[in-house]
Amino acid sequence: MKGHPGYQGDNIDFCADIVRKVNSPSVRLLFDVYHVHVMHGDVIKYLRAHHDVIGHIHTAGHPGRNELDDKQEINYPAIVNAIQEIGYTGIVAITLIIKFAILKPKQKETTITTTITTSLSTTKTESPSTITSSSSTRTSSSTTTTTTMTTTQQSSWSTAGSMNNARSYHAILILPNGKVLVTGGNINRTYLNSAELYDPSTGTWTTIGSMNTVRTRHTATMLTNGKVLVTGGLSDISDYKTAELYDLSTGTWTITGSMNNSRTQHTTLMLGNGKVLVTGGFGQHGYLDTAELYDISTGTWASTASMNHAREQHAALMLSNGKVLVTGGSGSSGPMTSAELYDPVTETWVLTGNMTKERYLHTASLLTNGKVLVTCGYSYSGYVKEVELYDPATETWSMTGSVNNARFLHTTSILTDGKVLVTGGRGFIGIMNSTELYDPLTETWTIIDSMKIARELHTASILTSGKLLITGGRNYDDDLKSTELYYPL
Repeated sequence: MKGHPGYQGDNIDFCADIVRKVNSPSVRLLFDVYHVHVMHGDVIKYLRAHHDVIGHIHTAGHPGRNELDDKQEINYPAIVNAIQEIGYTGIVAITLIIKFAILKPKQKETTITTTITTSLSTTKTESPSTITSSSSTRTSSSTTTTTTMTTTQQSSWSTAGSMNNARSYHAILILPNGKVLVTGGNINRTYLNSAELYDPSTGTWTTIGSMNTVRTRHTATMLTNGKVLVTGGLSDISDYKTAELYDLSTGTWTITGSMNNSRTQHTTLMLGNGKVLVTGGFGQHGYLDTAELYDISTGTWASTASMNHAREQHAALMLSNGKVLVTGGSGSSGPMTSAELYDPVTETWVLTGNMTKERYLHTASLLTNGKVLVTCGYSYSGYVKEVELYDPATETWSMTGSVNNARFLHTTSILTDGKVLVTGGRGFIGIMNSTELYDPLTETWTIIDSMKIARELHTASILTSGKLLITGGRNYDDDLKSTELYYPL
């Protein structure tokens, strides 16, 4: 039984009864210790009551929670003992992350992270929709417990001024004057047409004129004439083919030519010839393979050659040679490994080497050495931690160091020193505030200070000062107006 990532049942008894009624060995219950503790209280009671239908046990210390009171503390040693007592031989992964601030005068904020990992089974095979390991033979269980504690100073992240509107699924751009423009998105399932400007010199947000249309999951592109092009997206009615322009000099929005296809979850890129390329997405008739070009001088769209594969939630970037690389995404057959190249000179698409791992909702970054780093995402097997490098010279992919925490709905940014910073997103422990730094020279990832707030569906922008601005996003049921700044050390 395969569900959408990020959704879970709140009543453990109800979920367990469903599994029993299905009565299939391929349908098992995922028992989240933290979630059961918060919703029901007595974890051990429910472990004993439903161990017959549990196929996987894990916990996620709630990321973004700044303090835990006595009622929220979980007795993990007792839970481990209970798991052994009931004779459970399934898979157990327990990871607890506790973050709290010691608030005393003239003392820096301190973060303490405790990780407990317990494995009670070394081999087990389930159906393809559940977790699979290399052996089909059930073996006797073994137990290992490793506890690691690290203490770091939270010196690289600071809270910045909050936006006037909370928002996720928004679009953001750095303007030529160094200010940051944020547009649209949604707040608690209400779509927005509002727009705001962030001034790095004052650290404040100012509401500006609203777009003509509410939209979320749209794109924003900086044009060579100094205007901003916003395209497509989703409203409470339908997908959009409309587009509009923001004029920095007047602070106003005007409607421009509509695309030939309505689309959301698409990509847009400014080409070297000054035109804007839009690719793929999802429209009124499903997944799109179509691509279009926007002419700044005429304000009109023209169809160009279609991609070889229809896709949405893919990644696109322009290589050093001026060609456009499109990777992965989701199509009619699910997550994709395919990648293709668009040549603006010939206006044609050609397939290039496939990625090793299928993925969508991933990120792609052009490194200073000309290679492309594809990070994380979601796949058939769930959250992706594998990272790959594309070499345009050979049109081949190679695996590089994996992130420490698998994730999707995250961001990646190229810092001024050429390193890559990944922030937040959703993974096995839920929505995360964790961040990691990739060094292209060593091809390794290092966990660094966490953001103040766990978030997914946020944006990240490199300011002219070299600082990284994180805006909005979502923390479970709440869309966020908060922003943060990262100071490269």
